Amino acid sequence: MFETIENPKFAPIPNDLTTDDPLWMISLAQITRHNEHYWTDVDDIHTYNAYETIIKDKVKDKVVCDLGSGLGVLLHLAENHGAKECIGIESNTQAAVYSQGMYPHWNIIHNNFFKMHDWPVADIYLHNLDQSILKPMMDKAELVGLHHDYQIFPRPKNLRDTPKGVIESSLVPLEGEPMDGMVDFVKTHHRAFKERLRLG
Repeated sequence: MFETIENPKFAPIPNDLTTDDPLWMISLAQITRHNEHYWTDVDDIHTYNAYETIIKDKVKDKVVCDLGSGLGVLLHLAENHGAKECIGIESNTQAAVYSQGMYPHWNIIHNNFFKMHDWPVADIYLHNLDQSILKPMMDKAELVGLHHDYQIFPRPKNLRDTPKGVIESSLVPLEGEPMDGMVDFVKTHHRAFKERLRLG
């Protein structure tokens, strides 16, 4: 069950999941032992400072959907800055179970957004995607009817005439100490960070 599922028929995550649930306990163990890339991303403070700068002025009273929500960092930042509803789409089972248990009031959809016929209706779509995935993501956004120029953040740029189909993101890392949202994220996820330290 705890594998990244490539089949478009993903098992739904129970929406009443909590951190007391054995299913969540297993996901915590898996996500801290075998999914280091999620935590490496979280350690990139300068990038998340830039995300928070973008998010804080755009999400108040909005429905926010994160395409590839992972551990829920971007949605956590969005909620901290007043988002009225948070939706995540995540294909990795461990990450989906973990984030749903951490945030039972969110709607975490266990699926691959590339394989979905429609995306949830939202005011803003966030992403933390590699440059190589930006072009296919924008193509998919058009297929599901998004007006991507103003609904997706950070906005991809250089959409036309790009070599090898790779486009850049408008996100520019910001140096400095972690902003309030990331400090709060680390506090909220103290169990996972403590487990990572224990594992060395």
